[in-house]
Amino acid sequence: MLDDSSVDSKVTLPSAPNVTWQHIWSFSETQDALSDSLFVAIPNEILLRIFQVLSVGDLCNVSLVCRSFKMIADQDEIWKSKCNNSNRERKSSNRQMMMFCCPCRAIKLSVNIDDTARELIKLLEKASKFQAQWQQSSILKQMIIRYYRFMQLKASHPTNLLLIPTLDIEIVWQTHLLRPEIYQADCIRLFRRVIDHKLLSNEIEEFFKEQAFRDTCQLYEQRFGEKYCLLSSIDERNQFGSNVSHYSFNSSRPDKTYYSYWDKTDFEFSCCSPKDYENPFSFTEGDIILDMNWLDMCQKFMTDTLKKVSVTNYYRNQLIRFNLGQGAMKRLKKSYERFLYMAAKYPLKDRNGFVPPTYAIDIMWHSHMQEPLNYAADCLRLVGYVIFHDPWPIIEDNNMKKSCDKIDDIWKEEFDNDITTDHLYNTVDQVVDWSDEDT
Repeated sequence: MLDDSSVDSKVTLPSAPNVTWQHIWSFSETQDALSDSLFVAIPNEILLRIFQVLSVGDLCNVSLVCRSFKMIADQDEIWKSKCNNSNRERKSSNRQMMMFCCPCRAIKLSVNIDDTARELIKLLEKASKFQAQWQQSSILKQMIIRYYRFMQLKASHPTNLLLIPTLDIEIVWQTHLLRPEIYQADCIRLFRRVIDHKLLSNEIEEFFKEQAFRDTCQLYEQRFGEKYCLLSSIDERNQFGSNVSHYSFNSSRPDKTYYSYWDKTDFEFSCCSPKDYENPFSFTEGDIILDMNWLDMCQKFMTDTLKKVSVTNYYRNQLIRFNLGQGAMKRLKKSYERFLYMAAKYPLKDRNGFVPPTYAIDIMWHSHMQEPLNYAADCLRLVGYVIFHDPWPIIEDNNMKKSCDKIDDIWKEEFDNDITTDHLYNTVDQVVDWSDEDT
C-alpha cells in the first residue's frame, strides 16, 4: 500500500498494461470458473472499459474464454483506437479492419484442419470410383449394415484399441459425421457414448495399421460370422497403388500425412438386398447418395467462382484443380472463421436467420466435423453452441431465394465481400490473391 505522503497532487493516467495472459483451461474448467467468479456480477459496460486497455493479442485470447467475452471483445468501440483507418477508402467496421490486418485474429481449432481437408478430398476422390455401384439400394443397405457392425465393435472395445474401417464403411461414417445432431443422438441411443473419429493417423498408428486391420477382420468375423474384408498381399497392394480419380488435386506440398481407413480392400457386395434389413440410424440411404454427389457440386462451385474474378496468371488455365495449397488454405480458413463469427452473431433459432455456408466454407466445415468430440468442444468455446450441419435446401420458391439474398447482403455488410467469392481474397489487402507461398 502506498503512503499518502508519496502521492502527488497531480493525477497521471497509467499507460496500457502489458498483459500476457494465455487461455489454457479446458472448456469445462473455464465455464465453472466463470460461473463461480466475480465476473458474473460485473456489468458489460465495465468489462468493455477493461477490454479497451488490453493489447490486440490479449483481446484475441480473452475472446476465446466464452461467447459473452467474445461478443464484448468484438465491439467496434474497442477496435477504433487500435486501427488506423486514414488510408482506407472503403467503409468498414473497425473490428473488421483489425480482422483483415492482424494475423493473431486467426482462431485456434482443436483439429489439424489443413491436413484433414486434404485427406478428406482424397478420400472422396477415391470413393468416387465406386459411386455408380454404391448408389444402388441393395448395396447401400449392405454398407449400412457393415457400418453398424463396425460401430458395435468400436463401442464394445476400449477407445485405445485401433480398429480400421474399410473405404465403404468410412463413406457411410462420413454421412453420419456430417450430421452432428443425429450422430450424437444415435451414438448415445445405440452405443451409450459418442464414438470419436479422426481422418488422420499418427506415425505409430500407421506403423501398426496393417496388423490392426487384420485384428479388425478377426474380431468382425468372430462376432458376426461373416467376412469383413480380404487383405490383399503386399505385392498386390503395391501394384494397385493409390486410388487416383478423375479429379486434379493440388496441395503444393509433399504428401506426408496418413489416413485412418483401409482403402485397398477386396470386398464384393451381393446384388440382392439383405433379408430383414432395418436401418438403426437416423440418416437415410438418400443422405449417403446426396453426400456422394457433394464432391462434384463442390468442384463445380470452386470452378464457377474463379470465373467471377479477374485472374491474370496461370491459374486461369488450371480451373479444374482443387487448389488446397498454403495460400488457398489460408483463405479458406479465414472464410470459415468468418462463418463461425456469423454463427455466433446470428445464432440458429428454429433453423431461421442462420448464415448457410458456400461449398468453399463447407470444405473447412466438413474437415472440422471429422473429429466430433473436438468439433463440439470448439463450437461451445468459440460460438456458444454446437452448430448442426444439414445439406443445403433446394431453392424452389421466391421466398427462399429472397432469404438467401438477404443473408448474402448481411455477409457483404460485415466483410465487404460476396460470400460466394470470399475464399478467393487476401485477408490483408482485400485483393484477389493466388499465391501459394506461406507469406
